This record gives sequence, structure tokens and C-alpha cells, in this order.
Amino acid sequence: MPAARARVQARRIAQSPSLTIKPVSSAADTNTGNNSQTTNVNALDVPEIVTQPGNQAVTNGGTAQFSVTATGTQLTYQWRLASTNLSGATNATLTISGAQPKDVGTYTVEVRNSVGAVLSAPATLTVYVPLIITAQPVSQTVVRGANVTLSVSVTGSSPITYQWEFNGVDLRILRPAGHFRHAVASIDADRYPISPCF
Repeated sequence: MPAARARVQARRIAQSPSLTIKPVSSAADTNTGNNSQTTNVNALDVPEIVTQPGNQAVTNGGTAQFSVTATGTQLTYQWRLASTNLSGATNATLTISGAQPKDVGTYTVEVRNSVGAVLSAPATLTVYVPLIITAQPVSQTVVRGANVTLSVSVTGSSPITYQWEFNGVDLRILRPAGHFRHAVASIDADRYPISPCF
């Protein structure tokens, strides 16, 4: 006896991502009754990023936060620094507390579900390290008319510029080295303060 053939009808449920498939007639119905059953087929949406993460700039020890907004169904997230996955960074928002220079770099996030994946645009983190003078200019005594060189050493985020002053008046900007050379005259017996800045 040939196998019974049944016609099936697919009906989309309003406001639902599933399909209900039900047999509506079968040659076997007259002998065994209606054996219809319902099967749900989940229709997942491919992930799509609608808001990309933005660049962040914080001072040393500050808090940086990257976030992404995506559409899709049953989404998972994985943040990366360069090409390395960050352990535990699996939410739509990535918070970096106590940011340090080691955290500087390019961040991306992969948004994924069972039917697809999408990678965000890169976002950079900049950490500004405060300027610290590690070697102050040294007082000098020289013969009038001779040259004198004053130097200062500074650590901090680049780029660093220097502004030397004489009696409160700016002399010139030297970059990137903090050196000042000047022919000494009798009126030069005063201080030469320096103001390093970003």
C-alpha cells in the first residue's frame, strides 16, 4: 500500500518569528483519525550593528567605557584588544577601570548568534599620563659672554612641548628636547623657569 501523502500548510503567526506547520488532510485520516501536529520553526535575525563603539580618552587611572548597539536575535558579544579576545568581556558594554598605558590600543567587538556574526568598527583608547619633571634645570655660574645650556627631563604622554621663560617672559618653544642655550650677559642673572605641557 503506497505511503499516505499529506498536504501541509504553513501559517505565519502574527508578531512572532516562528512558523506553525500543520497537516490539513491525509489519506490516512479516514482510517486512523487526524494525526496533525504543530512544529515551530524559529526564524533568527542576522546580527546588525546600529551604533558603533566610539574612541575613548582618559587620564591615567581613569575609567573608559565602550558600548555597541546591535539588532538581532539571541545575541552574544566578545570584545577584543587588537586581535586578542578579552576574558569576561562578553556584554554590549565594555568598562575599563583604572586604565593604564598597557590598555592603550584598538578595540573591536564581535556580535554573534547561531546564524551569523558581525565585527564592529575599531575604536581606540588613549590614556594620558600626567607630566612629571624627573630632572630639574641646574643653576650655573659662567663667564660673561659664554654660552650656558639648561636642561630638563620630563616623563608623560607625548607629544610634549617646552616653554622656557626669562623674568616671566616666554623665550621660545623647543620640541621635543627640553634644552635652552643662551649667551650670558650681565642682565641674565635670573631664573629660567620651564613649563612643560602636552
